[in-house]
Amino acid sequence: CGTALPMPPVSFNLDTCASPCTVCYLTVGRRHLIGSCSAVVDIVLHLRPDIVFLGDLVTSRNHIGRLKKQIERDLRDEWYLVTNISALPGRPVGIGAIIHCSLAKHITDCAITPPHHVNKTDWDAAVAGRILRLQITRPGVQSAWEFIGVYQHVAKSANRTARSLLRETLGAALQVAKQENKRVMLIGDFNAAPIDGRWGY
Repeated sequence: CGTALPMPPVSFNLDTCASPCTVCYLTVGRRHLIGSCSAVVDIVLHLRPDIVFLGDLVTSRNHIGRLKKQIERDLRDEWYLVTNISALPGRPVGIGAIIHCSLAKHITDCAITPPHHVNKTDWDAAVAGRILRLQITRPGVQSAWEFIGVYQHVAKSANRTARSLLRETLGAALQVAKQENKRVMLIGDFNAAPIDGRWGY
């Protein structure tokens, strides 16, 4: 029979709501959102999370409206979908989040702003459709929370500048959140393969 160890001190209360808040991330990718709708709906109905970030939607702005209606209908209008999809030409780049309706009055889709020193055109190409910032404020919760979903570029040498711009953008968002006394959670696919690692990048 040993002596019970004391619990470590807790620096802040992680509970964002009156009850625990479940947040997760799913990369859609290869099958695209259009081919993944039924699987995404099944996961949400089974796990019943508060927020599910969806990365790499591979869905254009022209097609997201119909898919949004389909997903929300299949989720019985208990969850809704918000997205950030790049308007740039080429392969569609986008990130989204499925949010439970109980958070609707307490959640804000926050804008992403570039660091002051960067070229706006380069920044748009690097960041558009790859970050989604959601802020939650609830009565009785001391600090607002930001949940930031991220879909980083693949870790290959051709993407070094774009990856760096995205990281700088996240760093700037964290600095602002710190100044505003917010709590922040970064969640997503950070494609953190090392250069010259086994992936061959």
